[in-house]
Amino acid sequence: MIDQSEELFINRLKEGHESAFRQLVYIYGNRIFRICSQMTSTLPEAEDLTQEVFIAIVESILQFKGQSKISTWIHKIAVSKCLELKRAKVAKKRAGFVVSIFGGKDINQSALEIPDHFSSSAAIENEQLSLIIKAALNKLPENQKMSLILSKMEEYSYKEIADIMNISIPAVESLIFRAKHYMKKLLADFYEKNK
Repeated sequence: MIDQSEELFINRLKEGHESAFRQLVYIYGNRIFRICSQMTSTLPEAEDLTQEVFIAIVESILQFKGQSKISTWIHKIAVSKCLELKRAKVAKKRAGFVVSIFGGKDINQSALEIPDHFSSSAAIENEQLSLIIKAALNKLPENQKMSLILSKMEEYSYKEIADIMNISIPAVESLIFRAKHYMKKLLADFYEKNK
């Protein structure tokens, strides 16, 4: 399933060669960071999450069996770490809600609120559109969001996404279809309001 050069690279990783780990970060760093930044609210959070992904790779490289491409395995770890973070945030939000009921503290608002006023400047509009798209992405269920990010932003095939997410190809197709449909609705509502 893996070619000879990839097998050599994996063996060097398993043997703990520092240059192999540097190469790993060089090859996959930007791609993992993009996934993490789409799944988090802030740049520092995305940087921390990216670092956690690479730590997890280092800690578990000996368990890599070569049953898939190393890129699939790495992205599977990234998806897992992103979902762990989301679950932790939900748990924290629930705890905050309980505190707000009994302690009178406010629940934190989303870091990605859509601004009320929009500038005619093209640069500002692009930045605002990015925020709107990210806010819309954040409204998707996690599995739809992840499948859409892997498909449209990272350009993975449905088969690769299925391998990364441990689901079937028809399930990937369904997730992406529903995600696109929901995104179109959210963005259509935005454009209708801002004509």
